[in-house]
Amino acid sequence: MLREISKRSVASLARSGIFDSCSSACAPGGGLYIGVIMATKQCGKCKKVLSITEFYKTNDGEHRYGRQSYCKCCQREHRRLPEIRKKISARNKLYRQTHSRPRSRPLTREQRKAHARAWNLKKNGTLIPVPCEKCGELRVEMHHPDYQKPDKVVWLCRSCHHQLHNTLRKLELSRGGESLCSSLNTL
Repeated sequence: MLREISKRSVASLARSGIFDSCSSACAPGGGLYIGVIMATKQCGKCKKVLSITEFYKTNDGEHRYGRQSYCKCCQREHRRLPEIRKKISARNKLYRQTHSRPRSRPLTREQRKAHARAWNLKKNGTLIPVPCEKCGELRVEMHHPDYQKPDKVVWLCRSCHHQLHNTLRKLELSRGGESLCSSLNTL
């Protein structure tokens, strides 16, 4: 798409090095038409002058054109350094600790074993998903009425599964914290 800009604008763009190629033609009234304006930037590590599309975006406002200082290739190499990987994993761990929603109650060893066994049975083809037993939805999850029997699962959609656990939680609270999930064999 061509747009008309003044000669002064073209000269200032050329001096600042914002574009490296353009197709121009004289416009009526003395202006110029600029076809392709390609912004470039020099990589802080390899010192190559590249298109700004070769730099990752950033939102911090400190970098020129809102792009990182290193090109994508140099950035990948930089992230592979062991000391940088440690910093990144520590930052990610801190983020998960502060932003993840904790479970209301951690899973017991018995529950983890039942979940793992059921997933392995599903992966092997022994445990085959069926539509939700309440509403018939095709996208289903496994519910374990009894964790002693990991191969006996009830297939529920996400919505029905949440409803079931909410009612179980309410019943559990009304009975003074007595767990109902392991003793419940039916819906």
